[in-house]
Amino acid sequence: MTRTLIAGLIAIIALSTGLATAQAQDATPTREDRERVRDCLNRHGDADAIVQAADCVGQINALCKDQETTAAALSCYQRHTAIWDRLLNDWYSEARAKLDPASSDALRHAQVAWITFRDEKCGFWMTRYSSGTYSNVIGADCIQQETGRRALEMHEIWKEANL
Repeated sequence: MTRTLIAGLIAIIALSTGLATAQAQDATPTREDRERVRDCLNRHGDADAIVQAADCVGQINALCKDQETTAAALSCYQRHTAIWDRLLNDWYSEARAKLDPASSDALRHAQVAWITFRDEKCGFWMTRYSSGTYSNVIGADCIQQETGRRALEMHEIWKEANL
């Protein structure tokens, strides 16, 4: 009995470790993920950031919600968050480099405040649904949406800084 229990625990630990490793690898954006975001942004050209956010961020959100498993949905959100985060950081760095020192410093403060806001907002939703198995997906969904929206806002700031 004890041997069976120990063997079962070892199997669960091994499976959990393998699953965590697979999920970490799945968080790397695929070529298709990057093309999906790029194509949506290109389709909107210079449209208002709100229009882009509603379509591009919303389109990805719907795609991730349609995944068949919790792990697949979580991976989808994480991959797309990585894409938005990269765009956000690129536009942020380039905008700060173009702005005068006071504006650059103000943008840095705004970005720090936004990160705090995003983390608190998404933390609320994870806490709200913490009794369910889907709380991590709810949090990842929130992070993806907020990061996508902020990336598009930062793109507007970047464009204005380059005038």
